[in-house]
Amino acid sequence: MMKLNKWVPFELHTHTIHSDGKLSLIELAEYIKRLGLNGFALTDHNTNSGFNEIKETESKSGISIIRGIELTTFFGHMLVLGINHYVDWRDLTTSNLISRIKEVHSEDGIVGIAHPFRPGSPMCTGCYWKYAIDNWSEIDYLEVWSRTFPSNKRDNLRAFRLWTDLLNQGYKITAVSGLDLHYYESKNDPIASTYIKNSGNELRNGEKIIESLRNGSVIVSMGPLLTFNIFSINQNMEWCIGDIVYLLNDSVRLGIKINIDLSVKTNHWEIEYDSLKVKLNSNLGYLNENKIKNRSGELIYELDIPRKLLWMRAELFGIMYGTHVMIAFTNPIYFKFKI
Repeated sequence: MMKLNKWVPFELHTHTIHSDGKLSLIELAEYIKRLGLNGFALTDHNTNSGFNEIKETESKSGISIIRGIELTTFFGHMLVLGINHYVDWRDLTTSNLISRIKEVHSEDGIVGIAHPFRPGSPMCTGCYWKYAIDNWSEIDYLEVWSRTFPSNKRDNLRAFRLWTDLLNQGYKITAVSGLDLHYYESKNDPIASTYIKNSGNELRNGEKIIESLRNGSVIVSMGPLLTFNIFSINQNMEWCIGDIVYLLNDSVRLGIKINIDLSVKTNHWEIEYDSLKVKLNSNLGYLNENKIKNRSGELIYELDIPRKLLWMRAELFGIMYGTHVMIAFTNPIYFKFKI
């Protein structure tokens, strides 16, 4: 029997009147609820002054709030999540970024790069990432989709390629979406959600949420929830998104289970169901693709796993609002072969 994981939709990049946003924290929480989300990260620019309002806002709204800051500099914007204190940005330079990252990690926080290829000055000061990263294992996550209808935007396509290139180099970095929310969205464009693995009754447990983000137990979707599992043929073992599969043989045959859950956030997206296809992507390129042929949205089949495989993720494509786009993707399942 496959073990079931609950996937909870979050928005990981928001701003309030404590920086340059237009909404109070309670207004933001109520808006997040209307978007069909269970929680969000408060990431005001260079301030944590909104932290004092979090407990009361969670109680009133029923929405879970992750403590965070967007360190906003001339050389890039870095998101810091899971911390309880102010992180100073004023002395950050292109040469000392790593010391600030280590400070965050020492307190069990995580760091991510926001919208790395968004146009910079004068359109957006520091939005384009210019810091040199010598060791990408220090970066916990990458915002590969930003703003509304994100999958067909040029800067997001570049961020998605960067993430894929890093996976191919052997790094384990989580990919997320971020609306960069400052006010009520007037557009009717679809909004991507970052679904975070939430085993048991842990929605308000910030440490568990941060752990899932750090481990890559994350799915990103503008529409249906795309889940992806791998299992041994005798079904004695199974692996979920973010897991590492350790294998002994040169190659092995494993089971693949993919599910498209059409019941999530149903009032917030429109797709042409008959257009849906799921592709398995990897460091070896696309391994296969399957059309979704039944309303259960479930695919189960077997696949030979070659020794050179480093990672594998599922990607959902289809027609959304009249445009053929990538609708959703999972973070990878990783592979390590013993020598």
